[in-house]
Amino acid sequence: MNCYHRMNLKSLVLLAFILLVCKVHATERKQKMHGVVCDQKDKSPIAFATVSLHQQRDTSLITGTTSNQDGYFEIGQVENGNYLLRISFVGYQTCMLPIRLSEKNNFNLGTVPLREENFHMAEAVVVGERIKAKTIDNGTRFFMNKKIYNSSNSGVDILTQLPGVQVDLMKNISLEGSSNIKILVDGKERDKQYLEQLDARQIDRVEIIRDPGAKYDASITGVIHVILKEREVGMSGHIFSEIPTNTQEIFLDPTCGLNFNNKKLNLYTSYNGNLRYFDNTEENTKILNTSNGLHTFYSALDLRQKNWKHNIHMGADYYLDSRNQFSLYAFLCPENQSFEGRAEMEGNTNGQINLKKTSARIEKNDYILSHYSMYYKHLFLRKGREIAFDLNYFRLRGEHSIWYENQENKELNGIKPQNQFVGFRMDYTSPVGSDLKVDAGWKSQLRNMEDRNSTDFNYQEDIHAAYMALSGKKNKMKASLGLRGEYSYAGLNVGEKKDEISFLPNLQLTWQVSKKQSFRFNYRKSITRPHVYQLSPIATRIDPVSIKRGNPDLIPALHHRISLNYSSALGKSYVSVQMYHSISNDLIQNHAFINQEQLLENNIANLADRKEYGLKLSAALSFGKSIGITPYLKMYHRSDRPNPLARQLDISAKNSSGYEFGCSSRVNVTNELSASCTFQYISPTYDLQNRRYYNAIYMCSLNQSFKSGLKLGISSTIPLKKDFTYSAVRSSGPDYHSNTKGQVHVSTFFVRLQASYQFKWGKQRAKIERQNRVEEEKQGKGF
Repeated sequence: MNCYHRMNLKSLVLLAFILLVCKVHATERKQKMHGVVCDQKDKSPIAFATVSLHQQRDTSLITGTTSNQDGYFEIGQVENGNYLLRISFVGYQTCMLPIRLSEKNNFNLGTVPLREENFHMAEAVVVGERIKAKTIDNGTRFFMNKKIYNSSNSGVDILTQLPGVQVDLMKNISLEGSSNIKILVDGKERDKQYLEQLDARQIDRVEIIRDPGAKYDASITGVIHVILKEREVGMSGHIFSEIPTNTQEIFLDPTCGLNFNNKKLNLYTSYNGNLRYFDNTEENTKILNTSNGLHTFYSALDLRQKNWKHNIHMGADYYLDSRNQFSLYAFLCPENQSFEGRAEMEGNTNGQINLKKTSARIEKNDYILSHYSMYYKHLFLRKGREIAFDLNYFRLRGEHSIWYENQENKELNGIKPQNQFVGFRMDYTSPVGSDLKVDAGWKSQLRNMEDRNSTDFNYQEDIHAAYMALSGKKNKMKASLGLRGEYSYAGLNVGEKKDEISFLPNLQLTWQVSKKQSFRFNYRKSITRPHVYQLSPIATRIDPVSIKRGNPDLIPALHHRISLNYSSALGKSYVSVQMYHSISNDLIQNHAFINQEQLLENNIANLADRKEYGLKLSAALSFGKSIGITPYLKMYHRSDRPNPLARQLDISAKNSSGYEFGCSSRVNVTNELSASCTFQYISPTYDLQNRRYYNAIYMCSLNQSFKSGLKLGISSTIPLKKDFTYSAVRSSGPDYHSNTKGQVHVSTFFVRLQASYQFKWGKQRAKIERQNRVEEEKQGKGF
């Protein structure tokens, strides 16, 4: 028996040795090849170029990879033989190299230059030095390039260079003047904080969807979809920091991120902060004509505003195989906001002063936001067929208080909101035949909002939605027809809860005239539901002469919109022109009146029906290789007609015209040095009783990039202007007049120094996109 075991052990050792020798011999026959991909003209490295190895006899694919940030690529474990190496990148001519591998252990291709070319796809495409734009369903796709990266630091900076996107001093994002938009990142719903923590060089392209289809919530006006570059195997990250040059005003947005990825698991975490310290003032004048006489009231707040917010993102993506993905995501954000200074009030009746007071004032807001998400996506065997499930939980807990000098009980002016949200969604996509595709899905969201300071306030909102869309293509024509149905049940505990059913159709027709030109017709029905703060009937004292109260009888406003869009590629530039007409019923607007207590009561109601028509122009213009301009212009005319309720309040019709203008320009001084400037302005807007206006925003920056991944820059916001009006409202009625204006005070030269660094190791791999739900709805306080 022992002899048998010894012989068996010897046989195993011998077999292992033979296998080892065979493996070493096979390894000796294999080798690796490597090289660097660069631009033929300026010799700059080309990141993320596709490199594939093919058999020379039948061009069948063997393996492939992509170049890293320095243009370097490497293909290992290749046996000796004859091959074809294919190197390609968008905007460059494809390079095919014959390769013969002999007995060498390392094959160095050296530098492989690619020649730039202009090309056109099946839809309107423009290839320019600054932006490459392509017409897609419902909107436009903008491709990023190295020169855009040089003039941007974060994802928000990228958006400022796209036509129609507005970004204010607090990094709030709007599209064509509307902030009621959705922000997607690789199909996941995100917010501005997520874009701020993204390094600009992580973004591959951005899609601007101006006419959302049935898949999207009926209440939004547009979608900004940011698509990132493919994930990399290994470790990658970035750091961004700013240094203020004046302690009087501090606007800092530090960010950092870290990502680790292997073949099955992707782990990521990131942080971005928002630190704000600056002075602002708010002035308010009211003139009331009451039965007791003419009242005049004036108040002024001179405040030092301090904000700090820390956003922490964490997540994991697990790829079971090439067709199944499971993901977890978590988000935590503590926020503190304070306004400290002095309040001045003065009032008189019929010219006799009856109020004159100056006191210290402190307002504080403390919030903690958290969000947790689970996601699963499955790709079926048939190409284009997939299904995704998304479960989310969101929670906000906070405290808001206002304290005046000599006030005994500060809780009289305090609230403690607590909001909870649970959401579930399912999306299914499948081709039908060769030219048709169907999209269908379901979404449910349950929301509860309460004030821990008051048992009288508790709000519940349940919304369930289902949608289906059918799209197809025939020759040069495309068509898409969708229908979304939404059921809502909402209300406060102090009033009657209401339920409603809405059916919202969507139609789109596209005619591809040529490779450079297309026409698109779109019809969409949408809805705007009242917010919880608009519904609350609880009166809130604003000042000694006025109060604010919501309206629990509000109903949703309905909108019908048709548009005709023309887009064209003109040389290296892209131009889009749109004409539109919209009809809105039961618009929700603010109004004011003198109540029975002789106070000015600020209320809200369904007051008007609106007709609006206008023209939009957007473009991406290229002048040579060094100058790029992206202008946007919107001109419109509105006609608001009061309904019976508005006529009872002696509110008359209102006709108004206005425009929005934005322009982003950049000059590439050298291949690594770029200067940029952004300008945004919205003319005053009107409704039945109110006029709102703002100052123009303009920002300038200068950035120097280095091949090591380091970037240094300097930026200035609204230079040469000390007082900036961020919000102003004038309101008037038969028996009152009100004017409120808020201003930020900054130095004549408001300058920040900036530095960023990006590092990465590893190769790219494909990813499965998913959608995540991040809900953040809370009432804003101050600027």
